[in-house]
Amino acid sequence: MKQFLLSKGFLHFLIAISILPFQQSLPEIVKLAFAPYVFYLVFTKNPIFIPALIAYVTPGTTIAFAVLISTFVITLFSVPVLKKYGLGKTLFFSLLPLPFLLYLTYQRVFELGEGLIGTLVPLDYYLGLFPFFYGVLCYKKFGNYSLWGILLALFILPLFSTFQIIDFSVRVFWLSYPVFLTIFLSSIYLIIRNKRIDKGVFTLSVLFLMIHFSPKFTVLFSGIVGLLVIYLKASNRQFSLSILTGWKVVVLFLVVVFLIISNTDTAINSLNAQNISYDERSYYESWETFKEKIYFKSFGDRAPIWAGAWDMLKEETEYFFFPPLEPLKYSMQTLSGGTIEDNELPIHNLLLELIRNFGFLIGVSIFVAFMFYLVLGPGKFMFKSNNGHIALFFLAAGTLGSAIVGSLVGQYPLMGTFSIGMISISGVFYGFNFSTAFESNSE
Repeated sequence: MKQFLLSKGFLHFLIAISILPFQQSLPEIVKLAFAPYVFYLVFTKNPIFIPALIAYVTPGTTIAFAVLISTFVITLFSVPVLKKYGLGKTLFFSLLPLPFLLYLTYQRVFELGEGLIGTLVPLDYYLGLFPFFYGVLCYKKFGNYSLWGILLALFILPLFSTFQIIDFSVRVFWLSYPVFLTIFLSSIYLIIRNKRIDKGVFTLSVLFLMIHFSPKFTVLFSGIVGLLVIYLKASNRQFSLSILTGWKVVVLFLVVVFLIISNTDTAINSLNAQNISYDERSYYESWETFKEKIYFKSFGDRAPIWAGAWDMLKEETEYFFFPPLEPLKYSMQTLSGGTIEDNELPIHNLLLELIRNFGFLIGVSIFVAFMFYLVLGPGKFMFKSNNGHIALFFLAAGTLGSAIVGSLVGQYPLMGTFSIGMISISGVFYGFNFSTAFESNSE
């Protein structure tokens, strides 16, 4: 920790959090003036600046777009290097939607008369892919001080929301919580087994959970998935290596998402028949109430939205190959029997949200790219690496938990206010995997 606190990375992080409370109220010209600065932070390709970048994107202003665009630009400038890292085909696949989205942007600006910034808003889901390549370019400089910088950012930034210093959501909390929950419970297990732990990292997790203990289902379930990943790593099960580190897991997840969203009507009818009452304060009382909460969160809280979006997508078949000019609107039936027409709210499912914004073909391709980044990065690191600081494995497991649950019941993994953290970390893990494979082949 001391190395990071004495570094330039901590200085830039302090600058970022010092303007965090009033970044949204800054004049647009001032926000635009930050563009060269954040380009500098990205183009240095130093992971010690990732904490500052996470802080800068948190309010979701023009500065966040500048960060995402800078990762896109550095990716284009680094194609030869990325090919050497074995990412030629991955990068090509990630760039396939670009011509269609550029044409879409042109149409929105010159045919619909939208402002450039408003036009770019839906594109942050696509631009959210490119921090992965930025992370790959950073991995060689990633050390314990960079790790501590990221952990401190994950610890400090949610404080601004918890203590009401700001009035907007700090979405990095959805990564912070599963990471620190994984660290805490895994460390407790190691202590029971008389194994060594990192006391500093463990203390940070204890403080975080004491301050932010949350009954919110999404973050808790993300942490549970992270712990499951740790269990699979510790048990060294061979099926984990074959399924969770290849294309099979992407296909499996797509099938699971499809089965869930295509059966939402049945789930809604079942919930209405049961007439279950869901109290956020009571679902820990017994295993039965907890199971009911899981069922409600998966099929009740989100099901009306998914059902409406699914019906809309089945009707709008003309957008199979080409994206719509504007994100599609949908109608939904509420559990109380009402109807909401022309809904513009997010769908709370990453795959459906991508299809709604970009059409079926492009939406699915962006989602598949996102899933492959997770497999190639933290997935392979967890199940094929045995080297590195133990907190790296906790960070990888928490990242996977947050990504899996977040993409199923939300869309935040690729949002501009979140992706720079999760996706760039995934890129760093890919770099570690590539370095290990390269060294093994060189021996």
